[in-house]
Amino acid sequence: MKGSSVVVRALVVFCTIIVVSASSGGAPTICETTSHITGNHFDLKALARESDWLVRGLDFPANFSVNICAPVLAPIEVKDVELPHNVSAYYNDASGKVVSLGSVSTTPYFRGRSLLLEYKNGSPCVDSDTGAKTPFRRSSIFNFKCDADLASSRRAVVSYVANSNNCTYFFEVRTPHACPKIDRNESTSPIVIFLIITLVAVIVYFAGSALFNPRGVLNLKSMLTSSPSRGYKSFPLGKDQFDLDV
Repeated sequence: MKGSSVVVRALVVFCTIIVVSASSGGAPTICETTSHITGNHFDLKALARESDWLVRGLDFPANFSVNICAPVLAPIEVKDVELPHNVSAYYNDASGKVVSLGSVSTTPYFRGRSLLLEYKNGSPCVDSDTGAKTPFRRSSIFNFKCDADLASSRRAVVSYVANSNNCTYFFEVRTPHACPKIDRNESTSPIVIFLIITLVAVIVYFAGSALFNPRGVLNLKSMLTSSPSRGYKSFPLGKDQFDLDV
């Protein structure tokens, strides 16, 4: 049965490679992340819009235009940032000047149990007392909250929360896309389950072939006619014999 053993080993190796390949995680995907605490998977790509999200400033003296995981689409001119075409959040000050709140990022992350997305390298921050530019640059942080009851047509509600020294701006995004989902890399694919079942069936088949002769009858004769071992007594039984432990 050496040939059968080789085939079984080859099948085991083949199926193992397929299972590992199917279950291993691929390269990080755009605007997706997995909680290191719960293992839940989150995909925010659907929040990128073909028209910018308009956010009311409420007690802030301006409204905001933002996009999620993508640059804003409105034609704007920003002169105090390195990559003006990558601006993902901004507002117009009292003079009409565009103030960038950061460049696009497609890597949401977790801080504890909070799902966040941060845009950095916006327009220079300004000293609130002197009005002079500082070495720091404006940024914006979006905190995503699960809202399963939100109509799918709206996708999200983006709200301005507050700012820190007119330098870091905080927003809240309520959306069904922030609700937990099972990590797709941890879910078992149907093809993997099928291959595992097939592998078990093949192993059982060849194991049975190793124990049974081609006629399908247990090869008792070769077992019973073997030389008696020490400590056993042989009794005749017609043409064959069997051993009894004494």
